[in-house]
Amino acid sequence: MSFFMSFFAGHDAKVRSLDEASPLLDQSKVAKPARTYLHEAQSLLLLALPLVLSSALDHVAGVVPIMMMGHLSSEYSKSYISAIAMATTFLVLTSWTVIWGTGAAMDTLCSQSYGAGQSQDMGLVFQAGLLAGMILLTPMLALGFFAKDCLLLLGQSDEVADLASNLVTIMLPAPPFCLFYDLLRRVLQGQTIVAPLTLVSFVCVPLNLSINYVLMFHTSLGYLGRAVGASIMGLLSPLLLLPYMMRTSLYKTEWRGWDLEAAMALVPEVLSLGIAGAAMHGFELWGIALTSIIAGNLPHGETAISADACMHSFRGFFYMVYGPIGVAGSIRVGNALGANDPVRAKVVAWETVGICGTLGLGAAFVMVWLRLSYPYTYTNDLAVVYLTSQLLLVCAPFQAACGVYAAILGIFRGTGQQSRGAVLNGVAYIGVGLPLGVALAYVNANGIVGLWIGMSVAFLCCAVYGVYWLYHVDWVVLATDAQVRTHETLHPTDVHDVVA
Repeated sequence: MSFFMSFFAGHDAKVRSLDEASPLLDQSKVAKPARTYLHEAQSLLLLALPLVLSSALDHVAGVVPIMMMGHLSSEYSKSYISAIAMATTFLVLTSWTVIWGTGAAMDTLCSQSYGAGQSQDMGLVFQAGLLAGMILLTPMLALGFFAKDCLLLLGQSDEVADLASNLVTIMLPAPPFCLFYDLLRRVLQGQTIVAPLTLVSFVCVPLNLSINYVLMFHTSLGYLGRAVGASIMGLLSPLLLLPYMMRTSLYKTEWRGWDLEAAMALVPEVLSLGIAGAAMHGFELWGIALTSIIAGNLPHGETAISADACMHSFRGFFYMVYGPIGVAGSIRVGNALGANDPVRAKVVAWETVGICGTLGLGAAFVMVWLRLSYPYTYTNDLAVVYLTSQLLLVCAPFQAACGVYAAILGIFRGTGQQSRGAVLNGVAYIGVGLPLGVALAYVNANGIVGLWIGMSVAFLCCAVYGVYWLYHVDWVVLATDAQVRTHETLHPTDVHDVVA
C-alpha cells in the first residue's frame, strides 16, 4: 500500500539512509544556482545528436533487410514479412527484454557513478552487469528452441510459426554478444562518450546490408540469410568497439582485471534494477508485441501482420530520434544526481520532455503526410498498403505522447526509478491498452486498427502520469538516493564520508 501511495505522491516514501547523523544532502549543492536552461539544452542536444545518428543507422540496418525479404518472392512476400515480424517479436519478448533491462540498470549505475566521480569503478559495474545479464538471459535462450511451439500456442498459422522458428533458431547465438556490446555501450554513454558508438554504427551499416543482400539473394539460404546476417552482425559489433576500449585511457583507469568476488557483491543491485528495468521495458514491449501476435489471429491475419510490421518500422524511424534524446536525458540526469546537483537534474529532465514532445508533434505531421507512399517500400500488395495507411493515420495524433514518454523512460533510468516505470507500464499497456485494443478489434470489428488504438491510449496514459510524477517528484530525495547508491553499494566502508 505504501508503494502505491508513493507512486501517486511522486517520490518514494522511504529513502535509504546514509547515516542518521548526516544531513540528507550537502546544502551547498541545494543552494547552488542552476545552469541556464540554454546551456543545459545545448549540452543535452550535443550529447543527443551522435546518439540520434547512431540510432538512425542502427534502425536502417534493421529495417532494410526486412524490406529485402519482402522482395525475395512476390508469392511469399507476406509470409516472409510475417515470419520475420513474429521472429523479432519472440526475441523481443524474451532475450531483448533481458538485454534492455540489464542496460537500464547500467544506465543508472554508470551515469550516477560518473557524476559522483567514481568512474574507476566502471569495470566492476561492467562485470556485474555481464554476470547479472547472463543469469537472466540463459533461460530466455533456452526458450528459443521452443519458439515454434510458443507461436502455435499463441495462435499463429503453421506456416508462419515454422518460418519464424527457423529464423529464431539461427539468431540464438547473437543475444549474448549483443548483451556484451550493450554493456560496453552503456559504460561509454554513462561517461558521455558517444562518438565511438556512432563510428561503429557507420561501419556496421554497409557491412550489415552487404552481408544480408549476399546471403538472401546470392546463396541458397533465401529468407534464412536474414537470420544468419543478424548473428554475424551480433558478433561483429563488440569486436569493432573493443579496439577503441583497449587503446584508450579508459581501459587503463577503469579496468582492473576480473574480480568476480567484488562483481558478485554488486550483482544483487544490478539484478534489482535490471529486473525492474526488464519489467519496465518488457510490459511496453509485450503490450505492443502482443498486438502483433493477436493480429495473426484476425481475419486475413497475414495482411494484418504485414501492415503491423510496416507500422512498427515507420514508428521506429521517429523513435530513433526522440528515443536517443531520452537516453541523453537519462545520462545528464544521472550525472547531475551523482554529482549531488538536484537543481540541474530537474532542469535537464523538463527540457528532455519538452524537446521530445515537440519532436513527437512533428512526427505526427510526417506520419500523415507519408501514409500513402511509405507502405510501398515494403510491398506492392494493395491490401497491406491500404491497411498500413489506416494505421498511420489513426496513430498519428498520439505521437506527441510517445515522445513525452520516451523522455520519461529515460528519466526513470537516470534516477533509478525503474520499478515505478514497471508498475506504470504494466497498468497502462497490459491493464488498459491491450484489453481496450482487443475489445475494439473484435467487438467493434476494427481489426488491427483497433489494437493500435488501444496501444496508443496506453502511450497517452503513460505520458500523462509521467508529467504528473515529474511535477511532484522530490529531486533532493533522488539526489540523496544516488549518493547512497554510488558510495554505499560500491564502497560500503566509505558510507559515513559521503555527505561529510
